[in-house]
Amino acid sequence: EEGLEQVYARHHLMMKMTRAAFKALDIPLLASDKDASPTVTAVKPEDFDSEEFRKIMKKEFALEVAGGQQHLAKAIFRIGHMGYCSPADMLQAIAAMEIGLVKAGKKIELGKGIAAAQQVFLTEGKETK
Repeated sequence: EEGLEQVYARHHLMMKMTRAAFKALDIPLLASDKDASPTVTAVKPEDFDSEEFRKIMKKEFALEVAGGQQHLAKAIFRIGHMGYCSPADMLQAIAAMEIGLVKAGKKIELGKGIAAAQQVFLTEGKETK
């Protein structure tokens, strides 16, 4: 019912929202914007433990954040934004992740990442049904 092109556009929008949030929080991403996936964002923290962050997200919010694979198993975490996921889901997840980041020891300004994601939604999101 949504249409294939609209599905692609929604995934691209959620990718841009997620990447903008982590950039605003000054947390490095694994892939460049050019090589970024529209279905998953890989984050490569430098000053907090990604495994601790993942545990917090699961325990406090029942939000599953994937780890890396092989040599990146404990070096990155991955955030999926595909399938039946919506921009509203991503806004909610990003807000929760900001709390998880603080609890994992990352010094951030709460709301900075979510504001960046909201701005992407406002400037690039299409009107939905």
